[in-house]
Amino acid sequence: MGNGASASQFEISGNPCADRLFNVVDTDGSGGVSFKEVCQGVANRRSMSSKEAKLHVLFKFYDKDGDGLISMHEIAEAMQLACPGLFPKATIEQLVRSTMQNFDADKDGYLNFVEFSNLMRASGMDLSNNSI
Repeated sequence: MGNGASASQFEISGNPCADRLFNVVDTDGSGGVSFKEVCQGVANRRSMSSKEAKLHVLFKFYDKDGDGLISMHEIAEAMQLACPGLFPKATIEQLVRSTMQNFDADKDGYLNFVEFSNLMRASGMDLSNNSI
């Protein structure tokens, strides 16, 4: 882990949403966040005036395993994080299937960045300066 701070040191370990956000900042995947990564995160947040930059951050949040693709399972997990207990599992599964049917253009079972961007734009998500 090197000299970086870990999620557990900040008492955020175990919170799935916080863990994902921590992983977005942990760019080298070491399980810790170095001072350099913190500085990069701050700089990235400051430069997030473009919608494209915000979409990249959101994509990394959804792409839990960091493989550059968002699976059906990752979409379901993100929905559960955003709306804990709001929808039964069957409803989430149906929403995920519908999302994939409508936005997985190449029909490979995953959303790539372009497909994810199309989904976010179609959802009406506000990507203005202060929304994310």
